[in-house]
Amino acid sequence: MELRSCAVLVCVLLLGTSQALADTSVWSVRSADNILYLGGTVHLLRPGDYPLPGEFEEAYQASSELIFKTDIGSMNVLSVQAQMLQQLTSSGERSLRTVLRDEAYTATAGLPIAMLEKF
Repeated sequence: MELRSCAVLVCVLLLGTSQALADTSVWSVRSADNILYLGGTVHLLRPGDYPLPGEFEEAYQASSELIFKTDIGSMNVLSVQAQMLQQLTSSGERSLRTVLRDEAYTATAGLPIAMLEKF
């Protein structure tokens, strides 16, 4: 599936005469014969962030295929979880407190920031 995601990105880059619009986090890239919708990823949402902008639903309804950047099914495999945890964890002195501005650090979406400090 990752290879397919790369192929989609290459197609987007090769649509030299296309137009890209970004009024929301859903972009449409158009050529003479095709439309490719790209949705910005969101990894953490608060209840107040719903519903998502209508452009997401419009893109879903207009699409014949949906491609994710990650194989969602593999997220239940323990070895994949362990590898992801290792890659997402900061080592040494680096932490969220040391890399984020104060306003970003305090915008925790209701989560205890200490739980996420080394990610």
